[in-house]
Amino acid sequence: MLTFRRNINLENTELSSKVRAAFDALECLREADDGCSKSVLARHARVSVQTMQRSLHWLMNEHDAPIEYTHGRWRLGDDAFTLPLLNPQREDLSALLLAEAMLGSIADHDLRSRLRRLAEQLDERIRRSDVACRPHTGGVQASMTLGIPLDPDLLSKVLRSIGTSVAMVRYRGVWNERRCTYRLEPWQVRVHDGAAYLRAWNATEGRAWTLRMAEIEDFRVVEGSSPSTPLPRTSEIWDVDPAYGVDRDRPNTAVIRFSGAISRWVKPTIWHPNQQDHTDEEGLTRTVPYRSCRELARRLLSLIDGIDAVEPKELREQMAEYLNKNHVINM
Repeated sequence: MLTFRRNINLENTELSSKVRAAFDALECLREADDGCSKSVLARHARVSVQTMQRSLHWLMNEHDAPIEYTHGRWRLGDDAFTLPLLNPQREDLSALLLAEAMLGSIADHDLRSRLRRLAEQLDERIRRSDVACRPHTGGVQASMTLGIPLDPDLLSKVLRSIGTSVAMVRYRGVWNERRCTYRLEPWQVRVHDGAAYLRAWNATEGRAWTLRMAEIEDFRVVEGSSPSTPLPRTSEIWDVDPAYGVDRDRPNTAVIRFSGAISRWVKPTIWHPNQQDHTDEEGLTRTVPYRSCRELARRLLSLIDGIDAVEPKELREQMAEYLNKNHVINM
């Protein structure tokens, strides 16, 4: 979730001293595994201890920097933390270009143009700085299988409502196509396997819920409303890591036998942190937990030419249903 702060005038001399000291402090803290004392940070930035104190508080209070003070030393909780619009690093531009490429198949022209313009402005800031090795702004492309277009107006409404508002949402079920209206308190949007999903508190049914944004037909904020539940911490929004499956359908453990070139292509991929692989002269056997039978079946269909066997039976049957309701896969 993005937090917008007031504009900062870097030309202001008094503020510039504090801001530049903050940049130097971040640089020092990234390289110090055990943290630094305030006096060490002040010497590194060539400012007074008082100025460094103000710089640290500016980072924490104005930019939510993960800086903490323990046992007499200041520590940076996330080495990847940056201030890309104030003190851009080459990694910031790389991240933005990769995001632009990955969203290309689901974002409309307007959203892609905004991402490209943001990349150009960031690139210009880096060009005027001392950061070397700028990445080429056209050097990343991506494709996403079955990418589902994302409505930027809907996305904007949802993002503005996160943690602050309640919305009445008309939703068409993905599997049964039934239309229902729910009272939701939005928590987070996640793009997974080419589709955007909304995680929210479903006040109508009294439970946390995940819905695919492409199936939202109407999203209206209830004026004057406030969420009935507090916004969970980021680590608690999803009951499991959504990187390994947003949908939930007959969770189980699969055993899949791959052969030929497909087995070599699959081997370096990570489908789940608890997967187990066994290779022999014939190919690869992967044992992997899954949260959704439907989701894993769709993934396996893209590899069907190299699959020799699949367990359990319900996973085989789901694959067969996707291919042809009148066709049975013999494995």
